[in-house]
Amino acid sequence: MSGFKRKRSELLALENESNSGDFSSGNEDIQIPENVSLSDDVNESESSSLLSSSRSSSRMQTQNDCHKSKFDRYFNIELKGTNRDKIGRCKICINSKEIKMARGNTTGLRKQLRNKHPKAYFEIYPEEQKQLAEASTSTLTVPGMFAVKSQLKRGSKWDYCIDNGN
Repeated sequence: MSGFKRKRSELLALENESNSGDFSSGNEDIQIPENVSLSDDVNESESSSLLSSSRSSSRMQTQNDCHKSKFDRYFNIELKGTNRDKIGRCKICINSKEIKMARGNTTGLRKQLRNKHPKAYFEIYPEEQKQLAEASTSTLTVPGMFAVKSQLKRGSKWDYCIDNGN
């Protein structure tokens, strides 16, 4: 009896070895996720994944090219208030809600921006002056949470600053 059991265990071990070879890799090949069928839906899921990957790559491309658009830029802006503690320079990122202070009273400047009527002007490089002037006649509205209307002072000092947002 013991000899028979030993032979049987050896046979089972041999079967397990043969199953762990090519046959198990065959099993891996035919495993199909529950949400995927063997019909044309596979092609549709592939195309949708390709679409989503192309969308994400285009989104990354848009983020990389954001500095080329006049609505995705950091502008140095000088705000002039009635009180001296509200006078200062800050940096506004177009199409975002971020305001970075350089100097001045943060609360006063944020309050002015929230009220949407600060006395302000944008300063940019000369090559950008024409593009900005064409985009807006006398005022420039910043999209986003803070809609800043700034007086464009033509012929004044244009000092433009590009920042990556970090």
